[in-house]
Amino acid sequence: MSDRKNFNLEAQLGGDTDDMELIQRYGLDPNLAYTPHINDAIFDAVQKESISDMLRGGLSQKDAEKQALFHSNDARAYASRLRKEGLIS
Repeated sequence: MSDRKNFNLEAQLGGDTDDMELIQRYGLDPNLAYTPHINDAIFDAVQKESISDMLRGGLSQKDAEKQALFHSNDARAYASRLRKEGLIS
């Protein structure tokens, strides 16, 4: 585990997930680790992954994209509320 500050939401809320673990998990640019930008990249990666999962589950492309966008926007709004409340950076 790094001595650098983790900016991923789970770590900021008290968990022990290192940013590099998520960089590897989602195949993200390593330069995003230990920066606040990691969360937007994770939201984007999860949204794409969700679309693929829902397509495999039988949803149409349009419905999968609509559902994934809804959930991604909800997660982003939650993170925004946490920032406004000073609970995360």
